[in-house]
Amino acid sequence: MSTPKKRSRSIARQLNAELAWRSFGKKLFWSIFITILLLAAWCWTQENVTGARAAGIVSREFTGSLHAAPPSEWDNAFEALPGDVMTAARCLLNGSEAEFSDYFPFRGISYRMHLAVSGSENAATRTVSAEIVLGLLWWGFLLFNLLGLLSAVLRSLSGSAVIRKYLRPIDDMTAWAAQLSEERHSVESGDVRDAVKSDPKSAGIALDSALDDAIGEIDEVEDSGARIELHQTELDGLEEALNNMLKRLEEAKKKQIRFVDDASHELRTPIAVIHGYADMLDRWGKSDPKVLDEAVSAIKTESEHMTTLIDQLLFLARGEMDRHVLDRQPLDAQELLDEIMVESEMLDEGRHVFRMLSHPAEADAEGEDGAPKLMISADAALIKQAGRILRDNAVKYTPDGGEISFKAYAREDAAGRRICLEVSDTGIGIPSDELPRIFDRFYRGTNARADNAGGSGLGLSIAQWIVKEHGGKIEAISGSGFGTRMTIVMAEA
Repeated sequence: MSTPKKRSRSIARQLNAELAWRSFGKKLFWSIFITILLLAAWCWTQENVTGARAAGIVSREFTGSLHAAPPSEWDNAFEALPGDVMTAARCLLNGSEAEFSDYFPFRGISYRMHLAVSGSENAATRTVSAEIVLGLLWWGFLLFNLLGLLSAVLRSLSGSAVIRKYLRPIDDMTAWAAQLSEERHSVESGDVRDAVKSDPKSAGIALDSALDDAIGEIDEVEDSGARIELHQTELDGLEEALNNMLKRLEEAKKKQIRFVDDASHELRTPIAVIHGYADMLDRWGKSDPKVLDEAVSAIKTESEHMTTLIDQLLFLARGEMDRHVLDRQPLDAQELLDEIMVESEMLDEGRHVFRMLSHPAEADAEGEDGAPKLMISADAALIKQAGRILRDNAVKYTPDGGEISFKAYAREDAAGRRICLEVSDTGIGIPSDELPRIFDRFYRGTNARADNAGGSGLGLSIAQWIVKEHGGKIEAISGSGFGTRMTIVMAEA
């Protein structure tokens, strides 16, 4: 963590020097402004006191010469400032005006006012001495800015501690980010590889245990509600951004480990089956045709299952990394369902009854120009994949002879006109208490497990991701014993 702290110290020094010299510049400007303002106020007062203003002033000027003072004394006013200041202070305290005036570099300077005199070619003048006021303004201006210069130098050299205090939360944020990025709970690939070679089952159990421990620790981190708190009103926006970033990092870390954990459980089963049949073939199945056929069939089935599972995992992984680019085009929802239904009848080989239903509100599906009304803007391949997933689930969990129906229609809701693609079946259904979880990854309901229909539990997760990417949603209505109805709801194009 030394590098971030060094950087913050460097920023603190630069920022402190910038602020110190900027502050000195402001003080210098205001001291000049106030000095001029005080001098103008003194002149105005003298004009009124002498009655020059009432008589009418033609012009004003400061007269005299600085050279009226001996050059040595003038030089002393600049070269021996500390001693001069102390001597002048003693003269002032002792009441010695003659000596005190020696330390004012403006001896001989007067303020002269030229007055307008009626009937005279020469204007009368009135003159007042300006030595004292100019001297006071001079020494006040000089001492004030010398002190300001000294303060700026000292602050620029040694005053960054306060700024470092305010920058400390940024160091804390960097430490948090570094902590979250550390792969403390990862398992080395070489160790896993060696363990799998020696004992595949034990290696799988060890990996599961390590992942479970990691998930538990990350749960504790997320539930702790740890946050960066700057306690600075000006930095509220930065504080919120940093805390949102930390929250997203924690959530991403947790999802990643859960994803790997679930995937390892799902992949371990087909791998164990393939390993078992391969071991059986190696021992006694080479010469037994019955055992050979059974093993080859099981290995092919599990290999196909693994291929499907890996494809689904890769699809979801690419989706989480935002690597899917939607190719949106105007699509007719009715034509899309027609294609899925024709495809279903070809693949099903007559085991189920497929029907295309019409919605009463869509009896007049075409306008006067023949253009279809059920139009959506979607990626044809992805939205068809979502429809196929709903169809496959309906086929999988509907007994032979059952009915699977498709329907496309439009409906109005608070957000406007929506296009619906509905797939319903007369299958085993989903218990109402399990409906909220059917879109969770790797989740398979009680009825699905009891029916031994297979599947990885990723299909509906993929369908939901696709529909959400299109700005839509999937509605599910089901119950044990009377089937399921899934509806993709999307905005009209």
